[in-house]
Amino acid sequence: MQYVFLTLVFLVAVIPSGFSLQCYHCDKEQNCTVTNCSGQHDTCFYTFSKYGASIKRGCEKNTTCNGTANTCEENNLCVMKCCQTDLCNEDGPTMAPPTKAAPKPTRQPAVINSPTTPNTAFQPITSKTLFAVTMVTILMSVL
Repeated sequence: MQYVFLTLVFLVAVIPSGFSLQCYHCDKEQNCTVTNCSGQHDTCFYTFSKYGASIKRGCEKNTTCNGTANTCEENNLCVMKCCQTDLCNEDGPTMAPPTKAAPKPTRQPAVINSPTTPNTAFQPITSKTLFAVTMVTILMSVL
C-alpha cells in the first residue's frame, strides 16, 4: 500500500510538468529562453510592434492572445501570432512591406479646390482606436 501511495505522489508531481506547453520567452530578438507555461497560459505568442519595432515572445491565455491579436491587427498597430504547440513562437509574423504607390497618370486632371470643400485627408483619432492603442501599450509593457 505504501508503494502505491508513493507512486501516486510521484506521478502527480512529475506528469503535469511533462505536459506543460513550452514557449520561447524574451522581450527582444536576442536572449530568448525556453519556458514552461503554467496555469491558464495555454498559448505561445509572438508580437511585432509596428511603431515601436519591438518583438516579444512568451506564454498567454488563448482568449487573451487571440483578442489582443485581433485588436492589434485591426488597428494596424502590430502583428501577433498565437499558437499552441511546443516552441511554435520561434519564427513570428513579419510586417508586410509597404505597398508601391500607383503610377502617376501622364496627364493630371484639373482639380478645383473651393474653400467649402471639406478636407477628407485628415481623420481624427476615434475613441476605439485610442482605446486599442492604449490596451496594446499596456499589454506590451506588462509582457
